Amino acid sequence: MCKFPIWLSAALATVVLAGCGSSTPTAPPSRPLLATFNATSTGDAKTQLMAACSKKGLRVQTTEFSVTCTRTTDDYYRDEMLNRVVNDEYASNIKEQIVFDLLPRGSEVRVVARTYALYIVPVSITEVAQVRKRDVVDDETYKLMQNLVQMTKAVE
Repeated sequence: MCKFPIWLSAALATVVLAGCGSSTPTAPPSRPLLATFNATSTGDAKTQLMAACSKKGLRVQTTEFSVTCTRTTDDYYRDEMLNRVVNDEYASNIKEQIVFDLLPRGSEVRVVARTYALYIVPVSITEVAQVRKRDVVDDETYKLMQNLVQMTKAVE
């Protein structure tokens, strides 16, 4: 008869402690690359970044103050690394993105570049899938980002 209160308190403690965990994993810190285009316009800096991305075979999209370069890979080990970064068994269509944000400052343009893993996750049967992204902070993507900047007239 004495074992029932001990069992009940252990079960309640388990339920209470289970609610203390976080359901969403924390994202790794971002690893931005900073560069500056001296004596140039935003349009010229954007053109140089687009040309560098095109030379590396990346898909390019632009807005007024940003250039986004996307790469998909057929490399098994790279795909495995991206799957670990995303950490979602239902994620699909995982792509690496490098986003260059352009900040005009007088006669120069500053660039803040970041890398992401972009992926699609189904929410439910009745809802549209969500596009999500996570920071990618590995050396391979960072070196690619550096190479793209070095192919332009920017100064790190």
